Amino acid sequence: MNRILIPLIALLLMLAPLTAQADEADFDSGVWKTSQEVISGLEMIGFLRDYVETSEPWSDYEVSAEILRVPPDLRLNPGERSVIVRRMRPGDFTTIANLRLEVQVGGVTYKSFGVAQYLDLRAPLATATRRLKRGEHIGPADVRTERVSLRDVGQGEPFTGAEELIGMKAITTIQPGTPVTTRQIDLPWALKRNDPVNIRVRRGALTVICKGKALENGRIGQTVRVENKQSGKIVEALVTGRGAVSLDL
Repeated sequence: MNRILIPLIALLLMLAPLTAQADEADFDSGVWKTSQEVISGLEMIGFLRDYVETSEPWSDYEVSAEILRVPPDLRLNPGERSVIVRRMRPGDFTTIANLRLEVQVGGVTYKSFGVAQYLDLRAPLATATRRLKRGEHIGPADVRTERVSLRDVGQGEPFTGAEELIGMKAITTIQPGTPVTTRQIDLPWALKRNDPVNIRVRRGALTVICKGKALENGRIGQTVRVENKQSGKIVEALVTGRGAVSLDL
């Protein structure tokens, strides 16, 4: 690649969020209103990157987003122009497969597309330093915390700190360099039937915590039925810690 082109691309990537913010970017709602007739692909992905890094659940886990590729530029007709991040379905912090970018002119959708191919999400997670065999107990030298691509996370919830795994037992073979997940570890119960639980309910940028009761035993990373004490409604939620569950609407 041309030696001049490489630093030019790097400079454009740094300027991308500044360009988006020059109009009216609201990261809480995921809406960027702009007067530009031509919106570059770099600006759109720069806005998406900033949205991911500053929004829940990704911001809770210090997720950074790296631009992999850039979509084509868009020339838009006159009218109120907006770029909107759409959450198509509930998802955890390890994926952006549930996100789409929608470009509107005058309140009408001009273009909508998935974004998973454009960003690589990275976060500090616990990884194995060597090949761990089934039945082995994990020691301090067997795991470390490092920033890795979330594309490498397998089934289950990844551990965000290596210290959480010390003394636990592997229930499957874990390859070196891969993020360790709850599906690979013999975990104690995080909650038991009839235990009180805090239910964290998220809908977009809004988060509400309410009191509930566990209707079954659950380990971290498992989905269990819980009852909302206030409404009496029974829902399925993800166990995120001792006495804590999470639900995305």
